[in-house]
Amino acid sequence: MHLRQLRPRATYVSGGVHEHAEYLIDIGRSDTVVVFDYRRYQSDTVRFAEQAAARGAKVVLFTDPWLSPAAAVADVVLPATVTTPSPFDALTPAMALVEALVAAIVDEMGEVPRERVSEFDQLLTADREVREH
Repeated sequence: MHLRQLRPRATYVSGGVHEHAEYLIDIGRSDTVVVFDYRRYQSDTVRFAEQAAARGAKVVLFTDPWLSPAAAVADVVLPATVTTPSPFDALTPAMALVEALVAAIVDEMGEVPRERVSEFDQLLTADREVREH
């Protein structure tokens, strides 16, 4: 979701097979698809990654140390520790990895993403002011 604010033409893909098809039809060699898939891997997420890779997109996978099956088609695999005393996996390390990647993207892009976020904030403020009156 951060990438949508930082750069044009970034899209958040959600939903199941039908929604995925709507996005896949436009994915090609100039695209990068970022996939999140952790233990109890989601077959629709794996399939989406496979289909995006087959269409020529670069695939970046965030996953756990055991690696999602999507790792087989990913160009970049970013595993994060998920072990915790709780019966549930901890995603805090994964979020830290996401934040580090977003910071690197902002650093690489220079002032453009900062200007976009500023404009985004201005649009939100203007919208709030209209609704309050």
